Amino acid sequence: PTLGAPAGPTNITTSSIPSVALVKSCGTPSDCTTTPQFPGTDLTYTITFTNSGGSGATNLNIVDPIPDNTDFKIGTAITNAGTTGLTFAIEYSNDYSASSPGTATWTYLPVSSGGGAPAGYDRSIKAIRWRNTSTLSNVTPNNTGSVSFITRIR
Repeated sequence: PTLGAPAGPTNITTSSIPSVALVKSCGTPSDCTTTPQFPGTDLTYTITFTNSGGSGATNLNIVDPIPDNTDFKIGTAITNAGTTGLTFAIEYSNDYSASSPGTATWTYLPVSSGGGAPAGYDRSIKAIRWRNTSTLSNVTPNNTGSVSFITRIR
């Protein structure tokens, strides 16, 4: 028995998929990427996210490890969702590893002087996750926002 001729080629349209770009910067101090900084200096990191794809991006999670030799400043992980309508749960991991990120737990709560850090900082935090379960639009101006945090150089 013959099953018949194939129905024809399948066309995949890639313009309808989301395309989320992440850009990380260190804005404070203003020369933090061009001039060596001293121990005790606070560094402010910002991650800007933009969806320029053909559809909304669902379940956006942004994970960023705390830079080596720095301590997380408690209360500084924030979200600037702009007009996206997104709300994020901010979660912390004290066991995150870049070599096996899928094994990280996200239940740690920051503690002042955690892990031997100065008061107001926590050395035990290895990564921050901004977790969202809604959709990031692909239409300007509702397609961009940012998250940020501060660390202190040891």
